[in-house]
Amino acid sequence: MVGPGVWPDLVVAKDTVTIGCASVTRGLWTGLGAADRPHRAVSQQQPAASGPREEYMGFGSLKATWTMAHNIRTALIEPEIKLGGVVEVDETWIGGKDYNRHRDKKSGGRGGKGSGKTPIIGAVQRKGNVVARVLNRMTREAAEIFVRETVSHKVSLLATDESHVYHRLTEYPHASVHHASGRYVVGAVHTNTIEGFWSIFKRGVVGTFHKMSAKYMPFYVAEFQFRYNNRENADIFGAAIRGC
Repeated sequence: MVGPGVWPDLVVAKDTVTIGCASVTRGLWTGLGAADRPHRAVSQQQPAASGPREEYMGFGSLKATWTMAHNIRTALIEPEIKLGGVVEVDETWIGGKDYNRHRDKKSGGRGGKGSGKTPIIGAVQRKGNVVARVLNRMTREAAEIFVRETVSHKVSLLATDESHVYHRLTEYPHASVHHASGRYVVGAVHTNTIEGFWSIFKRGVVGTFHKMSAKYMPFYVAEFQFRYNNRENADIFGAAIRGC
């Protein structure tokens, strides 16, 4: 089942048809090559914003393209699995800098939970899959629930940074690195893999989408998680529609 993160309701047009897993507004998918358009939306190496997608999908409006893109992302939501082996867990925050906001929207905080940004927590099995979840608040309880639901107790190592939210996970072979002291790798203990995933996701924010609302961020996370977990899959589109 999909984890209990923050999932918004997505309004879909009443007059719809189904392509793969996604509902598409009737009449938008016309002309030669229409059947290939959802394939391109999933299979291209880099994700695309709604503007470029509007051009090659042949949609009549930016809003229709935006809705279709979110429907495709909904189709890419994967059931959460238990990770094993060596697992890294880390959290990140997504959102604009506080000093760039309008005066009535400034949080007054800096960094992390005081910044007004959206918290996301993730776990990755080295040389394996990643699981990420958008949270309402980054708390010790939320972190513990996430780890216990996504990480097997049979892992050989649970690697995190020094954040206090992981200190009570004593049932795991847990070790941490103290980033504040400039220590990033201690033997096999590091969080470089999950931080690499955050880097990929944030590059999508900065370079492609430019802005993500907190309400719809779970869909973007689902897209990047799916792409990461199928990075070596030559038939990524087949994986997207499998089981539909």
